[in-house]
Amino acid sequence: MKGKFIVFEGIEGCGKTTQKNLVNSYLTEKGYNIFEVREPGGTRISEHIRDILLNPAYTEMSSRAELFLYEAARAQLVSEVLQPNLLVNLNSSKGTIGIMDRCYHATIAYQGFGRGLDIGLIIKASRYAMDNLIPNLTIIYDVPVEVGLERKGKDLDRMEQEDTSFHERVRKGYLELPKLLFDEEIFVIDSNRKVEEVFEDTKECIDEILI
Repeated sequence: MKGKFIVFEGIEGCGKTTQKNLVNSYLTEKGYNIFEVREPGGTRISEHIRDILLNPAYTEMSSRAELFLYEAARAQLVSEVLQPNLLVNLNSSKGTIGIMDRCYHATIAYQGFGRGLDIGLIIKASRYAMDNLIPNLTIIYDVPVEVGLERKGKDLDRMEQEDTSFHERVRKGYLELPKLLFDEEIFVIDSNRKVEEVFEDTKECIDEILI
């Protein structure tokens, strides 16, 4: 794989999207060719699945159906966007970097720890959906649940509308990921600080994989 693949993770309102946008500008200024994707989404099929997953009207959705919808959206994104873009340089002198808003780490945290589904099964299903593609770097932004939910406001999607105890379990799951996926480059950054301070720590993580 010629390109680099960076994932931004964390609970609702953790600030990952803000950091992702800052990283995009930072790497673009350095001369890298950047492409952005999000989960669920990123392709025509995956975006339709996203609409189903996040629609607050679908309160009857079972946890297992939810899991496999995420995996289906992921598999399409990998085959249609991630693999083709990461396997070429796209005429960039420094190569291509994919930056992604959520990946299978979120499925482990939300459907595994949050919903209580089998974590081993989720990891196997996610690796299959990813066709064994693993990020070069995953950054988890950690913030107290009450702070994150306050940042989100009142216009919440189906997942965001879950109760506080669910989001506490998800946060716990994220904090367990560096030990659970010990073969991956995963860093946890305290994002309950000023954006500029969080970005300084983010740049340190990014620069390490670019050396």
